[in-house]
Amino acid sequence: MKLNKTSLSLKTGQTFKLKAAISPKKVTNKKVVYKSSNKAVASVTAKGVVKAGSAGTAKITAAAADGNGKSAKYTMTVARVNNEVVVTGVTLDKTSLVLEPGQQEKLSAAISPSEEINQELLKEEKHKALQAVDSFRYSLKEYSDNARKREYLNQLSEWETQIQ
Repeated sequence: MKLNKTSLSLKTGQTFKLKAAISPKKVTNKKVVYKSSNKAVASVTAKGVVKAGSAGTAKITAAAADGNGKSAKYTMTVARVNNEVVVTGVTLDKTSLVLEPGQQEKLSAAISPSEEINQELLKEEKHKALQAVDSFRYSLKEYSDNARKREYLNQLSEWETQIQ
């Protein structure tokens, strides 16, 4: 069995149709069963349509339905769209609640993914900012006005400190 792709990168929400080529051609049962190793990252329909979910990597397996052991794998990487974090779940602090007429109760909610994802995004943005500072610092090497050059370098050092 072969797939039309062995790997692909998509953005959240995009879809792609996998096509399985079964061999030999004279096989009587040509039905294929698709499965995702991580449904949060990539879901797959019975017809092989893969939909990108949250950022990450998943392996899609296409296997012969007759159980002969023939299969093919496809690796899918899902990228964030504009560094947005896709909310994958909301959990409340209570699973049930009984109230009498006029009573009130405050519920607390936890959103998934956690703050760790936001910290990862912040780290990526800091890295980009530090690269921009380094690039500007490098461009100053050829600057002939030494007083102005020192002024710019001092400003870059301040920005670097603020970023970190």
